[in-house]
Amino acid sequence: MSEIQESNFLQIKSFIERNEWPCSEKMEGDTNRLNVKHGKHKCAVKVYSTGTIQLQGGTSKLKEALEQAKSNRK
Repeated sequence: MSEIQESNFLQIKSFIERNEWPCSEKMEGDTNRLNVKHGKHKCAVKVYSTGTIQLQGGTSKLKEALEQAKSNRK
């Protein structure tokens, strides 16, 4: 895992854990994936080796919160 990938992954995972949203984690090649749930809403968070974070899922408050965390990371 590249340094930027690990940093971004740990930041987004920490945000998910602070909100106490259930999630599962797996590797897809060199990409980290987190499957996050909140009520009936689901979102997949992918962190690529380049550090890019991609969010997948329907429009929801969960996805909006993850988008906000993504844009606020340092």
